[in-house]
Order: sequence, then structure tokens, then C-alpha cells
Amino acid sequence: FETLKLHQLQIIKGTKMAKQYAENPEMFKLFTADEYIDFVVRFAERLNPNIIIERFISESPADMLIAPKWGGLKNFEIVAKIIKKFEEKQTWQGNFLNKRF
Repeated sequence: FETLKLHQLQIIKGTKMAKQYAENPEMFKLFTADEYIDFVVRFAERLNPNIIIERFISESPADMLIAPKWGGLKNFEIVAKIIKKFEEKQTWQGNFLNKRF
């Protein structure tokens, strides 16, 4: 089996990236929760369905997370929103795998 783990960019306290973010936040593209959900669905539509997505998101301790702040959404809540987005779009992993745009 081929597997893939995804997760959003997170700025964590005490890291070099946290220092860079404090000095120059515009150099980072941090997704909102809705933007990330849309990105994951669009990505998965183009991903071979034989590749198993093991993880969609990473959750850091709130006291360590600088950004993005997603209002305390938990992993399972984001996964539920991703599944709902697939259903709303009537799409699936690999739907656009061999389609040219």
C-alpha cells in the first residue's frame, strides 16, 4: 500500500519559523479552516485512489500554537467537514486524476 499524510502549516512557539513569522508574517500563506478543506478536496480529486490518505490534519497543543487559529476545531471535526465537502461536490478521490484542465 502507498500512503500519504497531509497537514496544514502551523507556526509553533519557540521555533525558527515562529521567529520568522513574527518578523515577516506576510511571507507565510496560512490557510483558514475553510480554505484548507477546499484545498484538501481539490488535491484528493487529483490523487490516485490507490493511495491511502492516512491523515488530513495535525493538531498542535493550543498553548504552543501561534497560527493558524481555527477556533479550537478538532481533527475529527475537520475530517467531518472534508467528508461533507466531498458529498456536497458529489466528488471523490481520483475523480480528476486523468482529466486535463
